[in-house]
Amino acid sequence: MPILHYVKLNDLLLVTFCYLKRSNSMTRTLRQLAQESLDIQNASNLSGIVHSFSRAIMELRELAGTDYSNQHPINTLWADKISGLTHVQDLGNSWAFKCYGAVKDFIEGKITETELHRLPWK
Repeated sequence: MPILHYVKLNDLLLVTFCYLKRSNSMTRTLRQLAQESLDIQNASNLSGIVHSFSRAIMELRELAGTDYSNQHPINTLWADKISGLTHVQDLGNSWAFKCYGAVKDFIEGKITETELHRLPWK
């Protein structure tokens, strides 16, 4: 749950966000994290995406483990979106396309959580 902080500096109103640490009972499911990674593909607010990605990484790490979460297809979709907004995206990146397809298939029930976690995808 974000907490907004307002700071007045001369005539500028600065708004910052602070996120409370989620307790284990508030962690989203893998399916919810996967859906969010698909939902943000049309987003255009880099700051909002980065903040949301940070939360998603922490939650995915709890579900999948630190070592594996770095290359998880869900994280790949977030990173690919960020690279697209910052104009450093490699349009020939077949890994990102595979991840998108795998996450979409997981959401649609075509593959299992075990299959989504299976490595190597590359």
